[in-house]
Amino acid sequence: MMETKELFKIVLDCFETIEAKIKLGHLENVEEELAKVRMTIKETMDVMNTPVNNLGLSIRIENYFKSYDIKTVYDICQRTEDRLLMMKNFGKKSLLELREVLAKLGIWLKVK
Repeated sequence: MMETKELFKIVLDCFETIEAKIKLGHLENVEEELAKVRMTIKETMDVMNTPVNNLGLSIRIENYFKSYDIKTVYDICQRTEDRLLMMKNFGKKSLLELREVLAKLGIWLKVK
């Protein structure tokens, strides 16, 4: 699976290519570029919609997330590391495990 930042770079590159082609009047391959953008967005959405219980996290972390109504990768990404550490019984060991799993998906949490 591609890293999230790579997916966003592809989307940006595609938009820049489309913009340049439109400015030059070369519209013949614009549909291909739009298809790439659609695919990249779909892949990103698939990653962000991944349920927490499909990440291979320990039961302890899954239970923390369940009690705080954190159901998907997107929900996790809405929180900073500091905010996660404020959760009752969610400590540095849990954070390290979560970082490892998210890194495999190409995702890093904000610190503050």
